[in-house]
Amino acid sequence: MAQVVCYRQTLFALSKRGGLSKAELPKVSTTDSMQGKESKVFINDWVITSANAFSDMGFTIDSNRGNVGMSRMTEVMLNILPARVGSDAKSLSHGPQRNHLGDKVITDVPYPCAVVQWYSSEKSVITCTCPTEEGIFKAFSFAGKENCVRSGSWIL
Repeated sequence: MAQVVCYRQTLFALSKRGGLSKAELPKVSTTDSMQGKESKVFINDWVITSANAFSDMGFTIDSNRGNVGMSRMTEVMLNILPARVGSDAKSLSHGPQRNHLGDKVITDVPYPCAVVQWYSSEKSVITCTCPTEEGIFKAFSFAGKENCVRSGSWIL
């Protein structure tokens, strides 16, 4: 929910500075709250920084949540996540494993890693360096607040 608040604060600040009218402000919500709903444009921020451990990806490894997020748009979808997620340690398939009974267990690549790999294979990746809030709103003071816009290379 913290990321939702961050997006809302940034969009509201943009509106106050004349960048968007209040009528143009997009709805910002969580993937779970979008269950059963659609939107013309859907921006899916995976809110992860790496895929070196399952704990890095949190609840995003749940393919049901991934499917909800990937199926909410009617016209345009943007996925926002670090480019390295497609090549970090957990993004590599280790092939079938065997459980304690000797049965094959398929070990899938976690959902966010598979998303990055698929988009890369389709050449549908735009890599960018995200600006800081200070760079976007030079005259707007964020003193004492957490930086909501991340830095580094991200896939859009």
